[in-house]
Amino acid sequence: MNVVVSIDGSDDAFAVFERAVGRAHETGDDLTVALVESALDDATTVADRVHETLSEASLEAAIEHVADDGELVELANGERFDRLVVSGGERTPTGKLSFSRTTEFVLMNANVSVTLAR
Repeated sequence: MNVVVSIDGSDDAFAVFERAVGRAHETGDDLTVALVESALDDATTVADRVHETLSEASLEAAIEHVADDGELVELANGERFDRLVVSGGERTPTGKLSFSRTTEFVLMNANVSVTLAR
């Protein structure tokens, strides 16, 4: 399976990324990491952490830099990916799920299967 996982620099996104790396290592999935530049405070630090995690897992993965959520969806909708993994979703006090603008955009616009991981 060809999987793209998005990273926005948040701790939640890194936790999801690390789980995706573990799954790819176990299953042999092809993994691509999409760094969403518009959400990153320091793209270099995030890229370094991604490289370090991949190295520790002895896993090779392509790293794509996308400008925003629109480019993330365009990347995922390309013919080479089977699934897009994104982090997000918080429960409100009333039990409803609340999504960030980016997560909501991805869920509404991606043509590939989307895995929302928390």
